Amino acid sequence: MRAPSVYLYAVIPRTYDGLYSPRGLLDMPVALCSEGDLSAAISLIPADAALDEDKGHERVMRQLLAHGAVLPAPVPTTLPAEEGVHELLSRQQRPMLAELHRFQGLIEVRLQVRARRGAAGDRRVHPAGEAAARAAPAPAAGLQLLPAERERDYLLARLSTALRSGGFAVQALPAAGRRDDLCLACLLPSDFLDLFKLTCESLQRHLSPTYELLPSPPMAAADFIRAELFIPAASPVATAASPLAGACHP
Repeated sequence: MRAPSVYLYAVIPRTYDGLYSPRGLLDMPVALCSEGDLSAAISLIPADAALDEDKGHERVMRQLLAHGAVLPAPVPTTLPAEEGVHELLSRQQRPMLAELHRFQGLIEVRLQVRARRGAAGDRRVHPAGEAAARAAPAPAAGLQLLPAERERDYLLARLSTALRSGGFAVQALPAAGRRDDLCLACLLPSDFLDLFKLTCESLQRHLSPTYELLPSPPMAAADFIRAELFIPAASPVATAASPLAGACHP
């Protein structure tokens, strides 16, 4: 039988507090492993466990976010032994502390832009072309249809400009659903969450009824953290792309 792997959820400032719930991925216990001024939330899981559909990771991340700043590990990140966690925290102590300070008080919201089913024929942009469409505040009468790719560029430019004008950091993410979906990662102070929601409601009113905006619940800034923080030199830390990471889901 293979030895269990150590699953790493995230790194937080060192704390002696327990978590609000003792269970995480695969309903396994969650422990805090500390080194210096950092603590890491971990679970022991079977080495060959299937993780893609498990909701335990999201549950633990919500609990950790209540502690304050959180550095989410890429999903999934596993190590062969707990010693690897201590090595990681020791080696990356200074840059991780700097990132925790940088993201203190900030949260991420993923904003999915979804085309309503059955409304695809109503998508229009400015007849002068893509450049004019990006500059136009809203579609007007006499518009012509453009290919889906150009329409997505138009929507991305329009939404990104509006959100950045409100003081929010924005970056596009790959959509893990239908091809006509668009997803944005938005970084904002936690105190600005209500303002962000009002901004999304305003954008929704000005968008074509073809589209709907679907903001996620607040989360740690997973899409703005440097993934290389979790890969120290000569370490067997394993990170892999997952459908849960860096993508929006229907």
